[in-house]
Amino acid sequence: MKARSVVIALALIVVPRLAAAQPAALSSDDMRAIIYIHAVDRLEINMGQLAMQRGARVRDLGQALVDDHTMADKRLIAYVRKHGIETIPVEAPIDPDHRPIADAEDKLHSLSGPDFDDAFIGVMPDALDAEQQTIEDAIATVDDPELEQILRDLDGAKRSHVTAIGNLESTAGYYAA
Repeated sequence: MKARSVVIALALIVVPRLAAAQPAALSSDDMRAIIYIHAVDRLEINMGQLAMQRGARVRDLGQALVDDHTMADKRLIAYVRKHGIETIPVEAPIDPDHRPIADAEDKLHSLSGPDFDDAFIGVMPDALDAEQQTIEDAIATVDDPELEQILRDLDGAKRSHVTAIGNLESTAGYYAA
């Protein structure tokens, strides 16, 4: 009888702690935002890698895109894993606002040096505008404050990208193509 009392006492202590340790399920709005931001991160990482490989004066911006979006994506992945999801689906289609950037990626593969820079600088302001709207929409719809903070941090990085593009646009010889 004493052993049974000990088991019951342990169960009364351990079970509530285990239940409290389980993270809440993600809402459909949170998951939709995560999938979408993950797709945008992947696109921006690809664009940054292209800038690093093919650009002349946009290499530093390319590195910033890769670094910032890789960090944001790692945070998203850690966040979903904490909620019991192993991977973020990558099948999310690129929305119409990001489609021109995805399409420009093909053209950018055929360019290098100053020609690449001009084309890259020509497409990135629209990409960053679309990204801004995506982040704002996601912040407005997510339920979890931790996810909202991840998105707000990404928004801060995006703002530094906007500044860098603005500086490159104002540099002599660079213009929106």
